[in-house]
Amino acid sequence: MKTRSPHHRFRIVALALVICIVISALSTGRAVPGAVAAYAADPAFVCTGTWFFAPAGDGAVFNVGDTWQGGTFTYIEDDGIMRVREEETGDLVGRFPVRFTTGDQATIEFDRIIRIISILWHDNDPNPGEQGWSFNGIAGPITGQKITIITPVDLATDTVMINAGGDSGGIDFCYEEVVRDAGCTPGYWKNHLAAWSQTGYAPAQTLESAFDVPDALGIDNTTLAQALGFGGGSGVAGGARILLRAGVAALLNGAHSGVAYPYTANRVIADVNAALASNDRATMLALATTLDNANNGGCPLN
Repeated sequence: MKTRSPHHRFRIVALALVICIVISALSTGRAVPGAVAAYAADPAFVCTGTWFFAPAGDGAVFNVGDTWQGGTFTYIEDDGIMRVREEETGDLVGRFPVRFTTGDQATIEFDRIIRIISILWHDNDPNPGEQGWSFNGIAGPITGQKITIITPVDLATDTVMINAGGDSGGIDFCYEEVVRDAGCTPGYWKNHLAAWSQTGYAPAQTLESAFDVPDALGIDNTTLAQALGFGGGSGVAGGARILLRAGVAALLNGAHSGVAYPYTANRVIADVNAALASNDRATMLALATTLDNANNGGCPLN
């Protein structure tokens, strides 16, 4: 995985909700504690580089499974679509489908870990009692006014989860690329069992406790530590063992806060499970190679 310089910032534009009826009247509310008030055109929220949806153009449509500039839409409420239109501020804002359901959600998964440094909330005065927007569990503002508020954050993630709450506003967010190219090999983790304590995993845990291992492979009860010593072999079974050797090391790398690994533990689990479920040796070996390359990035724990 290639990453750019740590201080190269991008502006990603995320989501806003379509409403077919008149926007609700002004109501009272409160702002996020410590947030900085600003309008969308305020230069305080300028991110140099590329806007996430900018090349797509006005009115572009995105479906679940679509990938754009390193982010893949893995979930959109009700299997709807997102429309991108030009705002008066010059922002390109993704739109949910016409069908409005309070609490609509969307998830975008990136092919790398990014660091989100600020969230810009477009607040369209939700009615009293309505839930505001949230961003990866961070609660958005309920101001009772049509105002844009900036919330500084420091969030390293490869997944963005946005919940529309009951507000017709939207979210922009600014992120920077971070260099994450460290990784410890299967041999390191096999010979340094004490280092596991910071990962949340234990050497005696079974493969099945961490991954969804097909029963036909007959290795469900093999421990994570034992899997680090797997050799090769022919066929699907051999491919699975090669993958799991690299996969266990990748899991530990992704879970350890002291290793700037390119992939999160959750991403490793999802990718390994998908490759195992494919029952295809070539698919397993391709992922094993990717993980093995990352695992040899250089171990900061040595």
